[in-house]
Parts: sequence; C-alpha cells; structure tokens
Amino acid sequence: MRGGNVLLNPTLSTLQNTRNILVQVQNTFNCVKFVMVIDLRCIQTTLKDVLSISDFQKFETLNLIKGKLEEEDMNYLMENVRGDQDLHIYAEVPENYYHENMFKFFDIVYQDARFVKIEHLLTIKNNYIISLGKNNLTLSDINTFLKYWVNSECDLFKMVTIKTTEETGEENESNLDILFNGLVVLKGFRFGWGSWFAARSVESRKTPILCIELNSDQIFLFAHSIEERPAIDPYVDDEPYEPEFEILK
Repeated sequence: MRGGNVLLNPTLSTLQNTRNILVQVQNTFNCVKFVMVIDLRCIQTTLKDVLSISDFQKFETLNLIKGKLEEEDMNYLMENVRGDQDLHIYAEVPENYYHENMFKFFDIVYQDARFVKIEHLLTIKNNYIISLGKNNLTLSDINTFLKYWVNSECDLFKMVTIKTTEETGEENESNLDILFNGLVVLKGFRFGWGSWFAARSVESRKTPILCIELNSDQIFLFAHSIEERPAIDPYVDDEPYEPEFEILK
C-alpha cells in the first residue's frame, strides 16, 4: 500500500516498515538528526530487538515513555546508547538498579530516579544536562553532592534538576542549614527571585560560577562561565555573574 511517498509492505513486520519509513523521510528531507520515541506499552518485541536495527541507532535523543523497564532492558541501554546521545526515560526503573554507565550520556532524564544513590552522583563528570524525577535523596545527600560539585577541579555539568518533596523543598532555615552545611554561599537576586551562588576559582574549570535555585518541588543547579549572560529564555537574559564571582573567589 502506498500513502504519499511512503511504501508500507504488508509482508514486512511493523519494525521493518517503520525502519523503511524512517529512511525514506531522512532521504526526502535530508534530515540526519532525529528523536526516537518508544511507548513501552505498545512494542510487541523486546527493546533490544528494536534498537538492534542499525538505522534506529542513529538517534540524537531516545525517549522511552510509559510502562516499565526491566534490568535487562536497562543494561542494554547502558551498554549500547552512546555517550554523545541523549537518554530520556519516562518509565519505571528497577529501584535497586545500578550500572557504571548510568551517567555517561550527554543529556539525561530519569523521571523515576529512585534507583539513584548519592554514591552514583559522585561519579558525574563532563555531562551537559541531568534531570532526576522522583527519588530517595535526602537534603544531606544533596549537600554532599553540592560539596563534590563545588570542590571539583573540573566541570561536571551545565545543569542539574533534582525533584524534592513538599517537606524538603520548603525554603526554610532548617532546610537551608542542611543543604549548605560546610559551604560558602552568597544569596543574590536575578530575574525577580533569589539564588545562591558558590564559586570554584581554578583554571581547569570553564564554568566556575555555580548557581543553586530552589522552588517548591525542584532544586536547580547551573554552572556558568564568567562572561556568560544568564538567561531564562531566548529573549530574556541578564548581566554576567561576575560581581558575585568577585565576592566569592
């Protein structure tokens, strides 16, 4: 059956037809990069079978949604998705899962991050964006992670978001004492809200200005260069954080 310029062969499997459609679209529109979305409730084979198809392996971002991933699925992802690709998992992950590659990817989303422990966070290096959803991390764990980040000789990431509970996300004196215990931080105001700043003035770090923002259900961590203009969207930015850096360094 032919629909437009897409040829569907009734003798082929859904996977094979999907692969053929992808190749035709890429050839027609000369698009190399693509985002692959897999609804885990709908696939009628294994995740390994899907991702073993070479044309499917060339994604820029892999989004896995709904359903549940088993340990075997996670191991396959950890060992076969490349470090320069984005891995976004919006599905349930085994709570006690661990793999040494779990933070090797360029851009990471773990919506179910209950398996992430503080010792795993202390292996992060050379990432871009990491987003952790529901998790079992305490404020003391996050404090340990902040110390690791502040004291590191190298850049660890550009941005990290960590989901908090109603209790741990409240901006009160008790929570702030735990979160910033042992750290020198400066509170500043940009874009109409408060942020806390720390700094690591070493030549090996290109983004030595570290910004921590709290809201009701997330902690945001940003790393900035001295000359960088912070922005909340492509149209709204502000002066660099150099004055804050000069106070802290």
